[in-house]
Amino acid sequence: MLILGIVMKKILVIAGFFIALAACSDVEKVTLAGSEWKPVFQDIKDTGNAFVRFGDDGRVNGSSGCNLMQGGFTLTKDQITIGPLAMTRMACLDGLGIVQQRFVGALEKATKASLEGLTLSLYDGDGRKILELRKVSSNE
Repeated sequence: MLILGIVMKKILVIAGFFIALAACSDVEKVTLAGSEWKPVFQDIKDTGNAFVRFGDDGRVNGSSGCNLMQGGFTLTKDQITIGPLAMTRMACLDGLGIVQQRFVGALEKATKASLEGLTLSLYDGDGRKILELRKVSSNE
C-alpha cells in the first residue's frame, strides 16, 4: 500500500508539471472562426463598410469598403495566411480606394495574428504590425 501511495504522488507531481508547463505557453491561441472585424486606421476615419468575416470553413468574405471580397484563410496557433482574395471591380470613390488598397494588401501580407480583447493585430513576415481590426459585436 505504501508503494502505491508513493507511485500515485509521483504521477500527480509529473501531471502537475505538464499542466503548469502548458499554462506558461508564450503563444495565446487565436481563434477567428465565426467572427467579423472592421479595420482601424489612425489616419483614415471613414472606412465605408469595410469588414472581414472569418468562417468556420476556412473561408473569409467581406467588403474592402467598396468591393466585395472572398477567399481562404489558414490559422495555426498565431500563424495566419489569408488569400488570395477574389474581388468585385467597382470604382472606389471618396478615398475608399485607399482604404481598399491598404486593407486588402495587409490581409494578404499577414503572417501572424495576435488577439487582445476585441482587437486583432496582423503582422507581416518582418514582425511589423500592418493592420489593426476591431471585433464587430452582434448588435452592430
